[in-house]
Amino acid sequence: MNNTVIYTSFFLLLFLFGGCKLDNLHDASEVPAGPDCLTLVADFALNNNSCAWPCSINFENRSVNGVNYFWEFGDGNTASLSDPEHAYAKPGTYNVQLTVSDENGCEKTIRKDAVIGFQTFEKVLGVEGAKETGEQLIACANGGFAIIGSKNEYGVNGSEGYIIRLDEDGTEIWSQTYGGPGDQFAYSGIETPDEGFVFVGEAQNPDTTDNRKAYFQRVFDNGNPWFDNFYEDVSRNPSPDFIYTSKFSSLIQASNGKYVMLGTSNGFFMFGGGGSSNLFLAQKTDRSYDFQGTIYSQSDFDEGREVIETADRSSYLLLGSTQLPSEVESDPYLIKVDTSGQLIWDKVLVNVTAVLPTSIIETEDRGFIVLGNKNSGSSNSDIAVLKLDASGNLSWEKTFGRSANESASKVIQTEEGDLVIVGTTASLGAGGSDLYLLKLTKTGDFVWEKTFGGALDEWGSDVLQATDGGFLLIGGKDERFLSIGGDILFIKTDEQGNVN
Repeated sequence: MNNTVIYTSFFLLLFLFGGCKLDNLHDASEVPAGPDCLTLVADFALNNNSCAWPCSINFENRSVNGVNYFWEFGDGNTASLSDPEHAYAKPGTYNVQLTVSDENGCEKTIRKDAVIGFQTFEKVLGVEGAKETGEQLIACANGGFAIIGSKNEYGVNGSEGYIIRLDEDGTEIWSQTYGGPGDQFAYSGIETPDEGFVFVGEAQNPDTTDNRKAYFQRVFDNGNPWFDNFYEDVSRNPSPDFIYTSKFSSLIQASNGKYVMLGTSNGFFMFGGGGSSNLFLAQKTDRSYDFQGTIYSQSDFDEGREVIETADRSSYLLLGSTQLPSEVESDPYLIKVDTSGQLIWDKVLVNVTAVLPTSIIETEDRGFIVLGNKNSGSSNSDIAVLKLDASGNLSWEKTFGRSANESASKVIQTEEGDLVIVGTTASLGAGGSDLYLLKLTKTGDFVWEKTFGGALDEWGSDVLQATDGGFLLIGGKDERFLSIGGDILFIKTDEQGNVN
């Protein structure tokens, strides 16, 4: 009689709990099991867990008596292999579930976390006895990075244009200098569709040591030079004693394929005359040696900083500075032109006090963020962030600074819409000046700040958001006390600006 009761109760429980389905996450005493299901065990190990992205996790199946396996990797992807390998699209913690079934239809499930960490590093790039500077960081189409800047090997050559090609870990693949008679300086660059590079800056005039000309250098994908050009506006040479100099400060390749460059031209008379400096926009095609140039001026003291193409691809936004006759210091100067260089509108932001602009981006609402450095008194500066509407009118202004100098070089907008700024601080850090990374909300509110450096001086030049959500920074670092040498800093952080 007792055997019958136990037998009936056992099958009643199987019916109530859906047959042999079990879950390893629950205490075994709480889940009834038939004799055949007790031999089924679900288990797995994660090989290479907690690796730094990009990486793959190897899932080692350690289940016992299983026949069918169903993996859910926690990112929407699944697999039915016994021992799969899976690559996650970005860092994070993913709850992985393995469901195992046997030939009797019994099932068991187990869950474990797969952790994909951020790859971070801090590298110093340079050689002893030389000064290397990094101005612009490029994320290359086929992986890795390139840094555009200048290099001066003391006692060997003057300053030369410089490119370092790096892999994804920041290890050098190749580097190359570009120079000729006199000094060359590279300030801005891009990767071309054929995976070569173009950079611009200024170079000593090959014909004379007095003048400097805006400099354009085209480079193959292996670093070998292709051709160079020098820009000159002949209309600014009214007499033999007129000295003319120019430089390119910013370069983009527009959606129409043209190279678009913003620069500054300076002219003065050698013997007792006045002079002026003006913004100019130059455009050229890849196969042409000829530039098409347009001069823009608000005063005798204009300077070009950065050019961007608007999101609708119909126009360019030029950022510069100008000192109007009525003003004591320079103000931000914005010019919107169509793709042929014809003026649409221009604005001088005289209602912001002594802001020297350094960078501009277009925002999601088709307005603009202008980054600059603001005189805070006692020879110190603060970081200024200006929000403009689509017509260039000021919406708001925020400043960030402390007791000593803070300066900003570059601003980007993250995929989430926040603002990230790289620059330099003398108020925070380990000593001297340090590279400074600042994150703000899209409305300019403080989120966090980080510094990078040691006892010597460090500074920040450029920033990109990495594909994993972290940040890539370049800047400079003094080699030693009282040294004129210097190296390039290349830093990769996580999404909170940390280097592990």
